[in-house]
Amino acid sequence: MKNNVSSEHDESVEQKTQWDADTVELVAWLLRGKSLVDFAGPAVKTPENLMGLLKRNGYEIKNAADKEELDIMINEAIAFCERLFKNLASRNCLTKDLPPKVHEDLLMMSMKEIFQVAAGTYSEEMHPSVVKQACVIVKVILIISYLNRAPNYIYQEHAFRELNKWKRENFSSTKHGGWALTRLTDSTPEIYLKQVSTDKKSKESLIRKLMTKDDVTASKITDFVRTRIVVKTPLDLIRLLYVFVKENRVPWNLTITEEPKQELIDFKTLKDLMENANTAEKFCNELLGNPTIVNGLKYEKKKNKPKDKTNEHSSEKFKCISWAIEFSIIIETKDADGNWIKTRMNYPIEFQFADEETARKNWRKDSDIWDEVNHEEYRNKQKDKIGARLSITTKEIKAIIGEDAIEKDIKQFMESAERLDMPKNRIAELIRQTRNRIVEISKSR
Repeated sequence: MKNNVSSEHDESVEQKTQWDADTVELVAWLLRGKSLVDFAGPAVKTPENLMGLLKRNGYEIKNAADKEELDIMINEAIAFCERLFKNLASRNCLTKDLPPKVHEDLLMMSMKEIFQVAAGTYSEEMHPSVVKQACVIVKVILIISYLNRAPNYIYQEHAFRELNKWKRENFSSTKHGGWALTRLTDSTPEIYLKQVSTDKKSKESLIRKLMTKDDVTASKITDFVRTRIVVKTPLDLIRLLYVFVKENRVPWNLTITEEPKQELIDFKTLKDLMENANTAEKFCNELLGNPTIVNGLKYEKKKNKPKDKTNEHSSEKFKCISWAIEFSIIIETKDADGNWIKTRMNYPIEFQFADEETARKNWRKDSDIWDEVNHEEYRNKQKDKIGARLSITTKEIKAIIGEDAIEKDIKQFMESAERLDMPKNRIAELIRQTRNRIVEISKSR
C-alpha cells in the first residue's frame, strides 16, 4: 500500500513545491493578529481559490439563496465605496490614483471577476486605478461577509428589545423632562438622573468601525446595542453603579472584563480608599454622602502612555464609564424538524455612564438627548482613516517610490552583501526590514 505521508524529509517533494509568496505573507499576517483591511497582497488569485474560500465560509454558489446574498454583498460593497470615495474627494482626502467614482467596468462584473481584477489575474489588462478600486471593493466585501454572519449582528434587534424592556423596568420619565429610578427600596440612595437612552449601531456604522480599527473583529465590538445614562454629578454616578450591583438590577456576574476600557473614574483609588477605611459601612456612608471624595477620584490620562487599541475613541477628550455586560436574551431558531423554537443566549450590551459636565464635553446635545461626539466630524475622521488604510497596496508603494528604483537598490545591496560574505539569513532580514520601511514611507505620504 502506498503511504502518502512520510515522516522523513523528502527533498524531491520540497524541490517541486511552488511556494506562493503572497500566501506565506498572508499566513504570517493573520497569525500576528493583523486585519485583512491592511493586507497589501492579493489573498485570492484564481476562481478556484475564490470558490474554495466561499465554500469554507458556508456559501454554496449553486444555492439560490446564497447566490442572492453574494450578489447583495457586491452591490452593498460598491455602494459603500461610492459614498466613501465621494466623501473623501469632497474634502481632498482621496489619493490621486483612486477615482471618486467606481469604474463602470467593475459595476458590471461578478464577484469572481472583481476578485480576479484585484489579484491581477483577469483575462484583460485593466487600468491601475481600476485594479486599485477592485482591491478596495474586495476588502469591503470581506468585511460585509464577516459582519453578515456575526451572531451579534444577526440578533441585534432581539437584544435591543431586551434592553428597552430593561429600561422600562428600571427608569421612568418625569414631568419636567428628566428621569427617575423606579422600584426604590428604603436603602436606595437618592440619584439625580438627566438622561437614559438606548441605541443600536447601524450596519453602515459597524462596517466603518470594523474597517477603521486594525485589531477589531465583530466579536470584540461591545456596542452593537448600548444604553447611555447621564447623571447630574459624579456622586450620582457612583451611587447608580452601587445600586445596579447591590440590588441586582443588571447581571453583573456576566461582565466582560476590560472591554472596553473606561477613563472617567479611577476605581483603583476607590479600592484603596475602601481598603483603608475602618469599616465598609463607614466608607459607604462617607462616599455616598460626600461629593468632595468623589471629585478626588477623577481619572487623569497619563501622558506618553502607549495607545490602547482595544478601545480607540474619536477624541482624546472623550471620557465615560463604559461597562460591557452580557444580557440573557430570547432568540428564535429552528430545530432539526424546521419548527421555530425559543431559546436564550448571552449578548453583550454596553453601558455608557457620565455626569452632566462630562457629557457636555463628550456629546452634542440635540433637544434633550446627548448624541454622538460631533457626529459629522466623527464620521469624517473614521472615513479618513479607512481611506488611508485602503489606499496602501503593493502597487501604490511601487508607484510612490518607483518600482525600478526599489528593485535596483535592493539588487545592489544584495550584490554588496554577498561580496562581503554576509550570511544569507542576515541579508534576507535586512531586505525584509527595508521593504517594511517602504510600506511605512508610503503610509506617511
